Amino acid sequence: MFPSSITPLVPESQAWLILSGLCGILLLLAGGTVIRLGVAITGLVLGTLMGWMIWAGLEIPVPSWLMMGLGAIVALCIAFLLARFLTALLMGLVLALWLVGLVLTWAAFDPQLETPLTPLPTIVASTVCLHQTDADVASNHSEDLDHVGILLHDALQETWGQLQITWSTLPQIYRLIIGFGAIAGLVLGLLLGLMLPRAALLLMTCGWGGLMLLVSAIGLANGVDQEGPWQSSVAMMLVWTAVSALGWALQRSFQGRQPSEST
Repeated sequence: MFPSSITPLVPESQAWLILSGLCGILLLLAGGTVIRLGVAITGLVLGTLMGWMIWAGLEIPVPSWLMMGLGAIVALCIAFLLARFLTALLMGLVLALWLVGLVLTWAAFDPQLETPLTPLPTIVASTVCLHQTDADVASNHSEDLDHVGILLHDALQETWGQLQITWSTLPQIYRLIIGFGAIAGLVLGLLLGLMLPRAALLLMTCGWGGLMLLVSAIGLANGVDQEGPWQSSVAMMLVWTAVSALGWALQRSFQGRQPSEST
């Protein structure tokens, strides 16, 4: 199914969708561990390098390993501090997106809405699915980075235009609820990330992992231009929530219960 469906896409879109799916699976299965390990390794490497550069540049009369060790400790602390704030921000963003998707799902049952609402994962998939024409295939034009950049720019403009049209057709009550939901999700996510960093890291990786995997599946199945469950807000919200919950349960079972929250 996938090989035939991804043929019309430019190679960059194919690579992005496949990479998105792999990253989504990784985030769902071991996102918390991978991110903490990545932060630790990055802090240690950069800190050690900075310590050595300071020792060599200033000719400090202490052993080089001491300056490298101090630099690694300082950089590690800074890295974890910055990672905590970044986790809180990403948690707020994904929670805001989920709440907006929930409101759009609720609005889909309103018979007064004339324009059908496209689910959020399908909107993202339609933006990154850049199609190549027969002329592009014949001339191998799809390998031109400028051409791909133009396609991406046009896709972003088209998506933005569709969102503006959809927003203008929504009743005022839905606009208020969507705005309130987005702000509430962002604030709640930030607070959760700052107060309960372990729980927020787990929820954040599962939320983004589920969304990335869903976008990858929609794009590779060429679901953007076809009728199917990817055009249903209810189905997409259920799948996104279920996949994210499954990832959360798997990571909890792998890691075991943490005795307390810590920085």
